[in-house]
Amino acid sequence: MSTVTDPADLLDGVFEASPMPILVHDYDSLEVVSANGAAADMLELSREEMRGRSVRELVPDVATDDVADLVAIVERAKTEGAASAEWNPLDADGQRRNVALQLEVLEADGRQY
Repeated sequence: MSTVTDPADLLDGVFEASPMPILVHDYDSLEVVSANGAAADMLELSREEMRGRSVRELVPDVATDDVADLVAIVERAKTEGAASAEWNPLDADGQRRNVALQLEVLEADGRQY
């Protein structure tokens, strides 16, 4: 067991240790600014591959309906401050995944995520 003295370190630890995939993206551009290991595993991409890419780019090119569905969910969260939804995108192997989304709009240092 380790001792945490800085609350930011505690939150970083929770983020990293979460078995639930977590993506943090810019509110306006939808660019990924951070992702935990569970998100990288689920999307079969490294964190470096995700960082700076729009969430629209995280599903296969053939899945244009999936992208439209995801963008609609994100837009609803932006309007309402939060959104929950089931999303069933194609993965890299062409199989449908069942993904429960929980989106929250957060603000830090004057920016929204």
